[in-house]
Amino acid sequence: MAQNKPYYLVVGLGKTGVSCVNFLRARNIAVKVTDSRLSPPELDSVRGLVSDENISLGGFDYSLIAGASKVIVSPGIAMNDPFVQKAIDCGKEVVGDIQVFSDHRQNPMVGITGANAKSTVCSLVRDMLVSAGKITALGGNIGVPALDLLGSEADEADVFVLELSSFQLETVRDLPLQVGSILNISPDHMDRYESLADYVKAKQNIYKNARTLVVNREDRATYPEVLTDEQTLISFGMDAPESNHFGIREIDGARYFVHGQKSLLAVNDAKLRGAHNYSNILAAFCICEGIGVDLDKASDAVKEFAGLPHRCEWVGCFDRVDWINDSKGTNVGATLAAIEGFQSETSGEIHLILGGVAKGADFSPLADALSDQIGSIFLYGEDALAIQSCLDQREKGSVSCVQVQSLSEAVNRAKQVALEGDLVLFSPACASFDMFDDFEHRGNAFKQWVNELQGGTLNE
Repeated sequence: MAQNKPYYLVVGLGKTGVSCVNFLRARNIAVKVTDSRLSPPELDSVRGLVSDENISLGGFDYSLIAGASKVIVSPGIAMNDPFVQKAIDCGKEVVGDIQVFSDHRQNPMVGITGANAKSTVCSLVRDMLVSAGKITALGGNIGVPALDLLGSEADEADVFVLELSSFQLETVRDLPLQVGSILNISPDHMDRYESLADYVKAKQNIYKNARTLVVNREDRATYPEVLTDEQTLISFGMDAPESNHFGIREIDGARYFVHGQKSLLAVNDAKLRGAHNYSNILAAFCICEGIGVDLDKASDAVKEFAGLPHRCEWVGCFDRVDWINDSKGTNVGATLAAIEGFQSETSGEIHLILGGVAKGADFSPLADALSDQIGSIFLYGEDALAIQSCLDQREKGSVSCVQVQSLSEAVNRAKQVALEGDLVLFSPACASFDMFDDFEHRGNAFKQWVNELQGGTLNE
């Protein structure tokens, strides 16, 4: 009899898969797990919760599909994977951890996605809601898996702020968000999606059953395909907004973040700098408006928020040259935003360091955007040659483009060419896993090497 008892099948034993197992077993729900790897990284974490006979490794176990009442797939497994398609063909409900979270939580959710700036906006929104008096929990694609946020009912937050990737949104059935937002769209994960349209389609799932939709006026791809009568749309942009929308106005010679005609905060009173960050702040104001908190109280957090590590992070100023660590800039859109943000903040030239695993990205938009302010480009990593080939095919004026063997050599070469008043921007536009564990490892290595410059030439 016990063998015929229905169970939830968890597919993939990464960080998210383990959080699913922990959540389900804490509620005495029977679980079986399968992973394509013989030794998945979090295997030891589930032993003790799931017996060895209910763990199948070294390939997805198709025999487990028939007895499953629900199949929960990890974000790294695409919906077109043959195993997932087999489960669907067998009539099984296939979801991800975000859908499970939505089905079990009690209080309102905010969902934030986009090609770039998700973590920054999520963290800022969290701080703004706390400043306005809300008990707020942050998780999803940032830090804590969503299901780990659910404790006892008495401990539940007033608001859940979820960073959501396109991978997570692929498996959403019904997500009744109080506020849902797509911050921006640019090509990313083109090694997973057949087209940009497929990527955007996954992002658009965030608007399913959302009450308030926050969109970027400067990016039409962030708008919903359909807006129902029950939904409210709020937009943000760098221009002066219409009533009930958010933007920037000049008032008595100073620029202000505004809600319609109402000023919220002087731009100069925010710690974050650069056009891309001003857009992030406006998005956060929109989301807080959708939650219904006092924006004056929320704005106090904007004054104190200095950003997150590895996101356009100022490393230091050495010999009057600023060094910026944007290791989280893992796609072309992120790097374009960083360049645009710093061009207006820098009196000298920008020296750009790019490279890593390009994930099938098209670098021609970056080549087209290169201006006279870009003094040099240093390329390293697995796809350096492909990136250079793309740049060479476009008109890039007098920009010096040099391939180097490593990130440390790129740092050293940038030091040699940067002059007083210049800025060195490490915004790789690529994934990190050719030479580093993740973007954090890469960013920390960059910061270490930059700081070593004070003592002389780097040891390669």
